[in-house]
Amino acid sequence: MASRMERKEAEIAELREENSQLMKIGKNDRELEKQVNALRRRSINHAKEQVAVKTIMEKIQILVDGIIASRSESGKSEKTGSLENQFSALSSLVNASVKALRS
Repeated sequence: MASRMERKEAEIAELREENSQLMKIGKNDRELEKQVNALRRRSINHAKEQVAVKTIMEKIQILVDGIIASRSESGKSEKTGSLENQFSALSSLVNASVKALRS
């Protein structure tokens, strides 16, 4: 009878060990799932940032084209004010793009 009881206790110990290992695996799976979800969120944010930077850069290109056109006509005094306004707008967009890249 003691032998049977010892076998049952050994079986219970084995089952407890197996249960412990399965619990660790489940915990690892949950941790991996959290990491995957965090990477998905980062990927979505990255895509949004790319769109924002692209939009800003396109506006910069338009301003640069305007500056180039204004410089070719820089002999006219009224163009100087327009050129200064375009430089100011360009500076604002550059600052916005730097800010977008930092966040």
